[in-house]
Amino acid sequence: MIPHGVEVDPSGLVYVADRENSRIQIFTSTGQYVSEWRGVHRPNEILHGSDGAMYVTELGMRQGTSPDADEVTVVTPHSGVKIMTKNGQWLGGWGADTHTSGDIVAAHAVGIDSEGSLYVGETLDGARLQKFVRV
Repeated sequence: MIPHGVEVDPSGLVYVADRENSRIQIFTSTGQYVSEWRGVHRPNEILHGSDGAMYVTELGMRQGTSPDADEVTVVTPHSGVKIMTKNGQWLGGWGADTHTSGDIVAAHAVGIDSEGSLYVGETLDGARLQKFVRV
């Protein structure tokens, strides 16, 4: 397991974004394994929203090499934000492989402000912070 993000929900369950195994693992506050979610593509961070939903940033799947180094790059069609229930059911989400406003490339971090706006930090070719206002 290579944890990249940890979130504790109001009931005390601990959600771990296990990026390199493409899963979210769930534990009790004492460390007992509860379950896991599959179907996420290299999750970096998970956040419990005040609306009860879980917001997961996905970096995307690895493929190819960088022209400047021997580093692995990311296939962006699987990058984005997934919105899920506390049971791991998919509610919605978005992501794309372009750099236009609103698309997400290499999602890495997520935050929600007091007004419910969602902030997504992107890395690699994205290298930006985007704000999505709740309507």
